Amino acid sequence: MRSYIVLSLALLLCLPAAGQSSSTDELVALSLKSLVAESSAELESYRFLMDMEQNIDLMSQSSEEPQSLVTRSFGFGAANMSEKALKLSLVALTYDRSDASNTSIMALEEYLVNDTIYMKLDGNWTYLKMPSLDQAWSSQTTMDQQLLILNQSRLTLLDSENVDDINCYKVLAEMDLESMADQLSAEAASLLPDLGINYSEIYSNSSLNATYWIDKESHNLKKADVLQVFVINPQSALGLSAEEADLAVEMTIRSKVSMTFQGYNEELEIRLPAEALGAADILADLMAGGEASTVALAGNESELEENMSATGPVQIQDDSLALGEILNQSESLTCNLPYNQTSLEEGILV
Repeated sequence: MRSYIVLSLALLLCLPAAGQSSSTDELVALSLKSLVAESSAELESYRFLMDMEQNIDLMSQSSEEPQSLVTRSFGFGAANMSEKALKLSLVALTYDRSDASNTSIMALEEYLVNDTIYMKLDGNWTYLKMPSLDQAWSSQTTMDQQLLILNQSRLTLLDSENVDDINCYKVLAEMDLESMADQLSAEAASLLPDLGINYSEIYSNSSLNATYWIDKESHNLKKADVLQVFVINPQSALGLSAEEADLAVEMTIRSKVSMTFQGYNEELEIRLPAEALGAADILADLMAGGEASTVALAGNESELEENMSATGPVQIQDDSLALGEILNQSESLTCNLPYNQTSLEEGILV
């Protein structure tokens, strides 16, 4: 299970970070890329609302039918581009479609300050220091993630639609992950220790499409919907032998993320909590083979691996939910969230 968690983190960090040489055939779409890039370069701050649904199908050789886990997540975040600070607060409910009693709720709090990511999961703080400030902000800030996907994709102008009474261009962005597999896998491998994971195989079996609504007047992103599919085969992707693969689980992850942007260039302050300064290093713990309880990204690993290799279903653990949230954080998205937004805004001072 630790391999899946580390893999998810690597996919998140690297997916938007590689370039694509091909360009769209439509002049309008090309113009929109430039206009959005120009407007985004002047941004000082923004807020965003997120709505995510993730479906994970787990199939083992010893089971005739897959186990289906569903995670619904809602989040609120803000970014101060001038101060290089970002905050995301997120709550998630995960449940087993075939077992209503197998459910769990998770609260995740994440900060990006300069080149360091701080995460609080179930009261435990961890941190991940990125190789550079530019890479941290290109791969982790919500706006930059969407802009990179937009720039790396083939664009098609679909229509004009209003979002919150704002007239927008509606654009389809299609990313060819298979052609970028080698480049993306190199990015992933550069961030994490060698765990024998075939990232190229995973990206070759993945897809990502997005729909963007772009404000016709300001050329800022107003809304984004991202659909992403990953298939992780234990034998080809994780390098397991045929005997080991028989006991492992093939994982198919389907994610739909919707995000709306607002509050452009409003004054705001983001404060890192004092307790985050004592966070544990995620990568140091992984390389040292640390206990799962000290790493917010890992759950009860021994129990999960036992469940995965047996005929019974995987029991949902609070900490293991981070797999889904970490994977999808780069594409999460919507408006009109059905929860008390005020509690999620703590620490973001306007």
